Amino acid sequence: MITATHLVFLAALLSLVFLLAGLRLNRSSVWADLQDIYSNTQPVDIQAFRNLVDPAEEAYLRDHLKPADFRAIHRERVLAAIEYVGRTSHNAALLVRAGQAAQRDSNPEVAAAARELVNHAIELKLHAFVVQVSLYTRLVLPGSHIHGQVLATRYQGTRENLGRLLHLQEPAGMERKLSYF
Repeated sequence: MITATHLVFLAALLSLVFLLAGLRLNRSSVWADLQDIYSNTQPVDIQAFRNLVDPAEEAYLRDHLKPADFRAIHRERVLAAIEYVGRTSHNAALLVRAGQAAQRDSNPEVAAAARELVNHAIELKLHAFVVQVSLYTRLVLPGSHIHGQVLATRYQGTRENLGRLLHLQEPAGMERKLSYF
């Protein structure tokens, strides 16, 4: 008999496999500079993600929908949130590569900003993994807690780190490039 604990363990295991596969794929291609990254980013609407993981929004839907309708909408919302987390993780891996490339810059300020970006992007990728596991758990156990708001805040913080790096490297095109993330 499969219990909820087994399902949570299975979701965690599958997520770990996907995380490791993603790291392996990202390791196989070396980014020469930030220019290569922009065409490979995936859009993340932080406000939409925050709405999807907002407990107050879920409570509102639960109170105003029939149980069957709520379950169907809840599932769609969780799947959409999982998609956003996957995109966040993908972009974080790109930012790690960008930061690693920029760490070789001869300007010590750029290298320091790049190190900070790498650290934040790695933390973001790890946090995305935790949130992804909790979202898969939420598909099975709808009342479980998600730490999605923290992920959104970390994504915005990492984006700010990228902004500092871009400002040091190319102040003129910073806003346009930052808009990719």
